[in-house]
Amino acid sequence: MLGLGNVKVLSPYGVRHCDDFLVDNQPTTYCNEHLNQCSFIDHMFVSDHLRQLILSAQIVDSGANLSDHRPLVYSMQLLLTASVPTILRHKPAISYCWRWDKSDLNVYYGCTYNELYAVSLSDTLAACDCDNDTCDNSLHCAMIDTYYNDIVAALQRASSYAVCRVPVHSLKPYWNEHLDKLKSDSVFWHNLWISAGRPPSGTIQQIRLSCKARYKLAVRNAYNN
Repeated sequence: MLGLGNVKVLSPYGVRHCDDFLVDNQPTTYCNEHLNQCSFIDHMFVSDHLRQLILSAQIVDSGANLSDHRPLVYSMQLLLTASVPTILRHKPAISYCWRWDKSDLNVYYGCTYNELYAVSLSDTLAACDCDNDTCDNSLHCAMIDTYYNDIVAALQRASSYAVCRVPVHSLKPYWNEHLDKLKSDSVFWHNLWISAGRPPSGTIQQIRLSCKARYKLAVRNAYNN
């Protein structure tokens, strides 16, 4: 992102701004509600070749955005026809974590029932009925180990069917259900404010600003804690 003051500097290189693709009559990309200041200070610069491929542009105004700057989003139609040589590179293994809070536990219970029901007990019962309290029969020990591994495999299969997995570092470690609720409230009242015609004052505006302030403060406190 560069300011419009750089237009003359970039023009000789075939790089121009794309403000004319925005459909807003008075585009606003910066809005500080506490200072009651709004302006259009964010711009997108691309080469003349890419500029011909732009399909649409918009300024995203979302209640989930805690910044005073609103993002610019441009859609382009890129034709990738050139063949690119394949370079084999070693990719580090991705570690995943289970998201039980985002999964349907009833589905998981059903999957565990089906998987565990299929685990065979016939061979293991012979080892369990051994009269020797300190059994050292290698065959019996192998049966119990097999039964244990079958149970673990069944639980892992059930989890893979019913439980969400995400990369370990893809989530904010401080995020919680309370922040989810505050974010949902902020988005709801922001959308209601937009549907009401963006009133600069009134009850809806007050509730919207209050929800956004609580959400922003809670995120900051959770991160610091």
